[in-house]
Amino acid sequence: MDGAHVVDQTALRAGMIAMPTECLFRDDSYLQECEARVIGLTEQGGIVLDRTVFYAASGGQPGDTGVLVAADGRRIPVETAVYTDAAKNEIAHMPAAGAPALNVGDTVTAAIDWEKRHARMRMHTALHLLSAVLPYAVTGGSVGDTESRLDFDIPEAGLDKEVPLYSVFTLDSISLPLFQKAGIDVLGTTMTQFWAPDLDNAQNKKFVADFRAKYGHYPSFYAAQAYDSIFYIKSAVEAVNGNLKDIDGMRAALEKADFPSVRGAFKMGPNHFPIQNFYSREVVADADGNWTTKVTGVALQDHQDVYASKCKM
Repeated sequence: MDGAHVVDQTALRAGMIAMPTECLFRDDSYLQECEARVIGLTEQGGIVLDRTVFYAASGGQPGDTGVLVAADGRRIPVETAVYTDAAKNEIAHMPAAGAPALNVGDTVTAAIDWEKRHARMRMHTALHLLSAVLPYAVTGGSVGDTESRLDFDIPEAGLDKEVPLYSVFTLDSISLPLFQKAGIDVLGTTMTQFWAPDLDNAQNKKFVADFRAKYGHYPSFYAAQAYDSIFYIKSAVEAVNGNLKDIDGMRAALEKADFPSVRGAFKMGPNHFPIQNFYSREVVADADGNWTTKVTGVALQDHQDVYASKCKM
């Protein structure tokens, strides 16, 4: 019978006829393992079982991972499960490279990685709830165990038209001269940052003027941070009269943040992160035609990071 079974399977596969797999997960999505028999092997190395708990990749959700355990104890790690036919009748379990081989007729215990499956199930349910809350046509999506995505067709959002471009850390004096030289128009682009070249305070005006005089272009916020750091450390050193062994005194001075900053006055939070303003900035051309950014408003005033209350310092 075994020989006849192999011949029948070979003939069926040669004729491109898929053998139905009993998909136990359709009746019980919480079933984590089952006993099964190998009924076929695909040209890609897939293992076809007569029944399975492995969900095959479909509908934006990846196939299950897990293991097939043979009767003699051999373990065959499964990297994913896929359908072999358009009708989704047959599932092939794709083994990891170098996994032990199985033969048609072998019996196995098929066990899924339940933690990963359950995370994907919860994600899948969340996406269905999201699609129910938002009354828009769904045009695509994907399900993962740590993050997922849904694509909606929202005509009134104007996404089929030109929309403003927003960015963070992308457009400043490092990249703007290159965009301008290449003729890539980014004028009018908006972004946010804790600093800008045109902030109206004495320390910033001196910093920007000296930097431009030396380098011929506007400073980036990286340069602004470095400039601030020098004065920040200087204030602490002066507070302990140069005694760098006075660690407590240095720490206390740093917590005060009592120094002239290019970002203007600010203070340190309990977790040693600045409590500071964040500004809306727009890419513009200055009086000489050089591309830079200007402040258009305060996006966040005296902003403290959301994790400050969790800090144990």
